[in-house]
Amino acid sequence: MKNSLITLIILLFFQFINGQEIDLSKWKIDSLPVTLKKLSEANNSKLHWSFSRLNDTIRIVENTHTRINGDKLPFPIDSIKNISGTKYIKTVFNGYLIGYNRGEFGGGLKYVSLYNDYGYHVELINKKEEWKYSYVSRNVREIFEFNGKIYALRGLAHMTLNNGGLYEIIFKDGKWRYQYISTLPGTPSIVFEYNNLVYIVTTEHILKFDELGNLNTILKSPFYWGSLYPTNAFIKDKDIYLAMRKGILIIRNFQIKPSYEWYIK
Repeated sequence: MKNSLITLIILLFFQFINGQEIDLSKWKIDSLPVTLKKLSEANNSKLHWSFSRLNDTIRIVENTHTRINGDKLPFPIDSIKNISGTKYIKTVFNGYLIGYNRGEFGGGLKYVSLYNDYGYHVELINKKEEWKYSYVSRNVREIFEFNGKIYALRGLAHMTLNNGGLYEIIFKDGKWRYQYISTLPGTPSIVFEYNNLVYIVTTEHILKFDELGNLNTILKSPFYWGSLYPTNAFIKDKDIYLAMRKGILIIRNFQIKPSYEWYIK
């Protein structure tokens, strides 16, 4: 019931957005940060933006980083041993899945019971599979539910590393386990659902994931927006809006013939 309500709220949110315009009247359009100099300036900006809904208005606000995301726990999260960093919580029938990301210091996914009296780290069904595919860091970037299944996005962008992967989390033989789905072209930053599709924004790409399990790349960015830490995104008509450090990126007709607009203050 809770998950259905959350899904309904998300759908209503995007239906609302689809009929609204984002007010960019006080913003100016600038050239894309495609050069090393402009990208470095944007990366060092003190401004970091996010989209927010207040009553019947979609606003662009300064981003506030949250260390705990997702569902609520009935006990203090600090009481869970061996997890730290940014956390992502997903309620399941017998407890909670908690992903965590400590950047270059690692990460993982842990299951804890309803009363936090039992727990374990979630592993691949077949640990040997870890070596069959391109290396993906264990850092969890998001946990989401789609089409009745639970998924985790993993990855790390740090120095020469820029990897990502999509995994299904399944309950098998009395334990929650990972099942590999696909590597990603870059580290995942944003995931959201729109019109029965899941969109994943990585450090340089936008992908879509459908109910049949097909994962396709829609486009590659003309600059490395991963260094601007995209916060959230939404789709309006044929366009996608991304909030990030320094500015707002609008990609017109992003699935067929993309053109880019970069707005700054």
